[in-house]
Amino acid sequence: MKIVYLHGLESNVDQKDPKIIFLNNNFDEVFTPSINYKDKDTFAKLFSKIKAINPDLIVGSSVGGYFAYLIGSKLGIETVLFNPAVVSRAFDPIVDDTNLSGAKHNVFLGKSDNVISGKDIKSYLDSNGVGNFKYRSYKGGHRVPEDTFINSIKNIAGIKENDSSQIYTKRKYIKMKHIKTSKSINEAKMPFSVEYFDMGEWFEYEYDGGYKSEKDAMEVAKEIADSSGDKVRILKNGKKVKVYESVTEAKGWNAVAKVMDAALKKANVSLSYAKEYAKSLEGMAKRDAKEFFADYADFTEDDFIEDVEYNMRNESVTESLTSNYQVHSKYVRTFESINQSKYTNLN
Repeated sequence: MKIVYLHGLESNVDQKDPKIIFLNNNFDEVFTPSINYKDKDTFAKLFSKIKAINPDLIVGSSVGGYFAYLIGSKLGIETVLFNPAVVSRAFDPIVDDTNLSGAKHNVFLGKSDNVISGKDIKSYLDSNGVGNFKYRSYKGGHRVPEDTFINSIKNIAGIKENDSSQIYTKRKYIKMKHIKTSKSINEAKMPFSVEYFDMGEWFEYEYDGGYKSEKDAMEVAKEIADSSGDKVRILKNGKKVKVYESVTEAKGWNAVAKVMDAALKKANVSLSYAKEYAKSLEGMAKRDAKEFFADYADFTEDDFIEDVEYNMRNESVTESLTSNYQVHSKYVRTFESINQSKYTNLN
C-alpha cells in the first residue's frame, strides 16, 4: 500500500518523528517531501510526483491538507485531511483548483484549534467542496497529536493492531471512523450500535460492525463520552435505547473548585478581586460547561495563582489582601447543583 504525507506550513519532515516512523514501518511506499509552500512551482511539482506514484492515500495537515484535498480531488484518490487550510490561510499559495472530479475525504478537526475553525472548514467543504466528506473531531488543537495521527490512518487504511510494527498499539475508544446515521444504521452486522453527537449531527462509531449486547455497547459509549465529552447514544436495530453523557465533568467540578479555592487563598490578590475572579469563572462554566472543563480541569494551584495574579496585574486591582476568606464556597455549591450525568431510558 502506498501513501503520501504533506506536512503543514511551518512544519518539516523528521525521520525520527513517530508519525514518520509509523508510515515507514507500515506502508510499502512512502512519499514524505519537505515542502516550501511559498515556491510558486511547488503545487505543480507535487501534483506530477503524486500522479506518478498513484498512492492509495494522500494525507495532509493544515496547508498540506489543502494541497492534499485539491490533488486528491483532481486524481480521485482518497485523502486524510487534518485541519485542512481551505479557509483562513496565512497566505495563498499558488495552486491549481480546476478540474476537481471529487474523491473520498476523511476530515479530522481539532476541537480546540485556534488557528483554523473546524466549523468554518466544515461549512466551506459542505458548501463548496468537491467529493464525499466524512468528518471526525479529536481532542486537541491545530497540531495533531501523534496517537490521533497514527490511529486515524491505521483505521482508514485497515491496519490491524497486531499487524503494526509501530509502538502505538494500545487501542483507545476514540472517534476514528464514522458515517452519517441515515446511511449506516441498517447496515450494522449486530443489533446494537453507538453514535456520538458532534458538529450538530449524530455519527455512528463503528467497531467491528456493531455490538452483540447492550452491555458491550454501553461500555464503548462510556469510553467515548468520558474521553471526548460528547453526548453518546445507544441504538438497537436503529432505534434509540439510551443516551449517555460524560460523567467526567460532573465528577470534576468539585475537584476544580477545591483546587481553585486553595490557590486563591495563597495568591497575592485582594479579597474582592478573588471573588470577582471566581464569579467570572462561574459564569464561564454556566455558559459552556464542556469548554470550561476542557480548559480548567487540569489546572494546578500554581496554574490558578499565575492566572489570577496575571489578570489582576493587567486590571490594576490594588485592594487590600486577605487569606482568611473561603472565597469559593458559593462556587462549589453552584457546581454541586448541576445534575449528575446518567443514562436515560428512552423507550
